[in-house]
Amino acid sequence: MRNMIASLLTLCALCLPLAAQTPIETTGESVAEKPQIAYRLFSNWADNYMADQTRGKQAAEGIMFGLGALCIAGSATTWFAGDAISINSYGSPMNPDTKGGVTLGLGIAGGVILLSGAIVAAVPIKDYRAIYADVFNEKDPEVREAMAVSALRYQADRGKEGRMRAFFMGFAVPLIAGGITAGVNAASGERWDKNLWNTMSGSSWCIAGSIFSLFQKSPEEQLYDRYLTARKAYYDELGR
Repeated sequence: MRNMIASLLTLCALCLPLAAQTPIETTGESVAEKPQIAYRLFSNWADNYMADQTRGKQAAEGIMFGLGALCIAGSATTWFAGDAISINSYGSPMNPDTKGGVTLGLGIAGGVILLSGAIVAAVPIKDYRAIYADVFNEKDPEVREAMAVSALRYQADRGKEGRMRAFFMGFAVPLIAGGITAGVNAASGERWDKNLWNTMSGSSWCIAGSIFSLFQKSPEEQLYDRYLTARKAYYDELGR
């Protein structure tokens, strides 16, 4: 009997550390069963953002390099074949000044566009998988979900700030254009308000765009709203 009691006590002593390491489920739902709403949304957003930026960058590079090459080709054609083309079309060679100006203008434009394309190609795309490596590499699901919520909220705040900047910049453009016009008028001895209204009204489309951007939430804000809606629906479904 004494040996049996000793064996039972020994078994209990061995089981206590294991029991202490086992998490107690207070909600009736394991961590693995939780939907990881924020993490899934943020992961998809990061992948889609990088894919969209890659496609946009490739399209911009193609347009710039193609247009730059076209301008360079036009410059070379004007210089080497401009007279022949003009004779076939108008019966006389090109005016030397016109020929030189068109050749130089197309060459400079082509060079600038090609340089712009090279700059666009050299600018790296934001790798949000690397920027938020702490989120994507986190192994604890609960910690990862909390970090994903924080990342979603941060991006939503940045999107809201961008809308505010666009709003104020939209109103600033006509004012800046009007100020430049008034300054030029004053410097040239004209009435300061000459063509002022035409200049400001010509850029008034910026105001309309800024008002639209003010009331149109950014994609990041909409994504965070999706998270809040999905989270509320999930926990309402569980009756919490």
